[in-house]
Amino acid sequence: MKDIAPAGQNEDQDGWADVGSGVLNWRELWRVCREAGAEWMVVEHDKPADPAQTARASFAFLRSIED
Repeated sequence: MKDIAPAGQNEDQDGWADVGSGVLNWRELWRVCREAGAEWMVVEHDKPADPAQTARASFAFLRSIED
């Protein structure tokens, strides 16, 4: 799973964002993936400013949308 920062943001991170804080609709994507049978999803960020914070923020977002 990856997310794209809004235009002009996170340029120091090559335009990537923590999952849930970017422009992709991960609430809908999560639902579609789960309905298709996905059991595992992996968060990826190519150039995080703070890798541990990216992991925490992405995990917190995903916990908030899990049924």
